[in-house]
Amino acid sequence: MLLDMVGDRIPDGWKVIAHHMTINLGELKDKTDLGKQVTLTVEEIGLSDMAMAVKVSGYPSKNDIPHITVAVNPDGGKPSMSNKITKWQPIKNFKIGGVVTEIKKQ
Repeated sequence: MLLDMVGDRIPDGWKVIAHHMTINLGELKDKTDLGKQVTLTVEEIGLSDMAMAVKVSGYPSKNDIPHITVAVNPDGGKPSMSNKITKWQPIKNFKIGGVVTEIKKQ
């Protein structure tokens, strides 16, 4: 649904990410929410020369701005660069769902 709503704004040739909101890096301290279905509200869209993201609310994140990286510039863009986006524009709010998951590095 996220890509249905904002995919037409992705710059040509960029690599699509659009699959998670980072809660924190590393292991979750409180595991009680693991597996919980959550609803996030997409409120704004941000774009820099390296990353495109949507600002979300509805679940806590250690990031200063809770977001989902939508796409990155193939010429050096990384999902973490969404944290440096400074230009955000309001969009018509919409809801998306997700599941609280812990991803372990291999």
